[in-house]
Amino acid sequence: MSSITPSTGGRSARLCRLARAALVLAALAFALAAAGAAEIRSQRMVAPGVSYTMVRRSQGPFNVNIIELDPKRQYISLAVAGAGASPGRLRVSALADRASSIERYAVAAVNGDYFVMGGPSDGVLLGLNVSSGELLTAGGGRSALVLLDDGTAQVVMLRVEAWLETSAGKRIPISAINQPRGRQEVVLYTPTYGTSTRTQPSGREVVLAGVPEPLELGRAYEAQVTASTHAVGNLALWPEHVAVSAPTLSAAALEGVAVGDAVKLGVDLAPRLQGKIVDAVGGGPRLARDGRISVESGREDFTAEHSQRRHPRTAAGVKPDGRVVLVTVDGRQASSVGMTLDELARLMLDLGCRDAVNLDGGGSTTMWVRGKVVNSPCNGSQRPVGNALLVMSAAPHGPATRVRLEPESIAALPGYRTTIEVEAQDDYYNPISFDAGGVGWACEGGIGEISPRGEFTAGDVTETVTGAVKVYLRGAKALVPVTVYARPPQLRISPDRVAAAPGQQVRLSVSALDDDGNPIAFDPAQVSWKADPAAGAMDQAGMLVAGTGPVGTVTASLRGVEAAARVVFATTTVVADDLEKEGARTAFSWPPEVPVSCERVTEPVREGKYAARLTYDFTTTTDSRAAFLPVDRDIGNAVALRAWVYGDGRGHWLRAKITDAGGQSFNLDFAPQVDWTGWREVTASVPPAAQAPIRWDAIYISEFHPDRQDAGALVFDLLQAEVAGPLP
Repeated sequence: MSSITPSTGGRSARLCRLARAALVLAALAFALAAAGAAEIRSQRMVAPGVSYTMVRRSQGPFNVNIIELDPKRQYISLAVAGAGASPGRLRVSALADRASSIERYAVAAVNGDYFVMGGPSDGVLLGLNVSSGELLTAGGGRSALVLLDDGTAQVVMLRVEAWLETSAGKRIPISAINQPRGRQEVVLYTPTYGTSTRTQPSGREVVLAGVPEPLELGRAYEAQVTASTHAVGNLALWPEHVAVSAPTLSAAALEGVAVGDAVKLGVDLAPRLQGKIVDAVGGGPRLARDGRISVESGREDFTAEHSQRRHPRTAAGVKPDGRVVLVTVDGRQASSVGMTLDELARLMLDLGCRDAVNLDGGGSTTMWVRGKVVNSPCNGSQRPVGNALLVMSAAPHGPATRVRLEPESIAALPGYRTTIEVEAQDDYYNPISFDAGGVGWACEGGIGEISPRGEFTAGDVTETVTGAVKVYLRGAKALVPVTVYARPPQLRISPDRVAAAPGQQVRLSVSALDDDGNPIAFDPAQVSWKADPAAGAMDQAGMLVAGTGPVGTVTASLRGVEAAARVVFATTTVVADDLEKEGARTAFSWPPEVPVSCERVTEPVREGKYAARLTYDFTTTTDSRAAFLPVDRDIGNAVALRAWVYGDGRGHWLRAKITDAGGQSFNLDFAPQVDWTGWREVTASVPPAAQAPIRWDAIYISEFHPDRQDAGALVFDLLQAEVAGPLP
């Protein structure tokens, strides 16, 4: 980051149904920290009138990233950037780069609308989406953030009001634009959708000539029918041609439309807004209305699981003064558990929003700021998405007038090392390239040493000292406040109580905290670990191999301060599901288009009379795919899972999904590959961070290699859990 030039380049359609949360927690009091809850907050400007705030709260825990902007501010605007015709998905960072130029460039971005994931319609957006005045897609019944030509933003729900009028004066309603065709929907397709309609060989389709792009709302077009097909599907789309497509159940509506007919095509949205829609990003459901929580999941056809479970989230809101707030909340991670929609709505109100809407979340949740992804996507990296909401700046580039440093402050123990990154900026917060050799460094206050490359080492102090690292560049000066502690005021082991089975491996970590519970950085090599014989064997990386108990203690020591964790071994084997009970058991898949089924079988069976066969077909997509057998059982203070599996030898990944009492989801590994045939008992350890009571959501098989496309079946029997006794 010591040499940066100004930027010159610039889903999910289905919702993950994997997490099983235990309870909806009380509304998040974001503005007022709860007693004892530590919060780390930092803020910086990224463009004129555009701020980025990072909040890390121990209560939850929640990692929240916030962009706030005034779309009426000089140089600043919002824009929606789509990935393009299907297959069309790009990462948020790529969408930002592609939309940028020297004159107008993205300074921040978040992911946008839900989209189809996998299959022939991969990347197709599912809500209302407008980019630079062009209507890209419009579906039914979900909220969107709409940007008008006067610079204002609104959260609204608009419905499609489009129609095809035949030469005989008959009007045929059109219910969607550039969407995958449903069982009864009549859909209008434009070249924006791609090279063809990608419809099944059923129903009727007609092609109209004389309809220029982009489509203009509120206009009726004179057109001529150039093609009419029945049970053909997948019609080609050409410039200045559109197609109207009706599935079998609605095909009769197009029976009287013949080649050569003169027709009219009307396209509009209702209700009409005061002003022209320049950009719009779909999502849903609405979170807040007129300053009150209003999570409208039922009205917008979202499931209770989507609303009430904690997931990674992305949201957009509008303040009474017109300022727009963009938010991401990380989830499905130990450091941040995600939010329910009620919690997210409360957060948006606490940030001052009058109206707010949820956008696509889960693995799609991404926030990008000035060239970096600042949140932690739950899949470990950015997911390619259908579109993004961009914060654009048209501010000119000028000479360097300020210096920004990262980190902004340091709290550390002696011996800790970090590199301070330097960024030169102009008056409009644009990064300016500079010669790293021209940077001057200095330490004041006896805090340690700084190298010519910005490498800071905390000094070996005998008492707490405060000072700063000073940076000099082209006449500008900046500093990083530094506090070096001789020893940590507090030391904590996580988890501080462990329920383990003999021989189980458990990863422990240690954190140093100040008197207010804020973290202090340190060199992990300085931590000394030990375990008594009953607890087991402990290495210096924090890995415990559990002993035989029944109770033991693990201790961590750092610069004369100790912390301890209790290890308990009493376990009981309980049956989570013997698969003997009658009744339907519905398997599900990811993406939902992956064929999957479940049936109760009498052969093969490991124990009792019945088992469950999970049949899957991984040939329909090259995306990551999975097939799930629901378990949906409470297993209390479980430390391990067991299952008998009749393998098919196809080498896919066998895992389990659990949810703890705090709503955090965990994926457990039974086997990296099902490389066996016949019966085998498999086990998976429950992470110590999982808080009891635990719920076993599902056992599943998954595949992420695009070239491993096959179909098969696994049989499951006798699902069990090793449950620890009460912790002393």
